[in-house]
Amino acid sequence: MSSALGYALVAALGNIVGALAVTRRAARELALIEHFLAFGAGFMLAVALLEVLPEAFKRWCWPGTWRCTSRSTP
Repeated sequence: MSSALGYALVAALGNIVGALAVTRRAARELALIEHFLAFGAGFMLAVALLEVLPEAFKRWCWPGTWRCTSRSTP
C-alpha cells in the first residue's frame, strides 16, 4: 500500500469521525438555537406590545370622538 493511499484513508477516517462528532451534538445545539430564537421572538413581541402599540394608539385619531390627540388625518 502506498503512503498516499494510507494518508487518504486516514483523512477519510478523520472526516467520518468529525462528522459523527458534529451530528451527535447537532440535536443539542439545534435545541439551543431554537431556544434563543424563541427568546428573541418573545422579546420583539413584548417590545411591540408594551412600547409601540400604546404610542400608536396615542397618535391614532378616531373621527368623531374625544380621543383625538393629534389633528392629523390618518
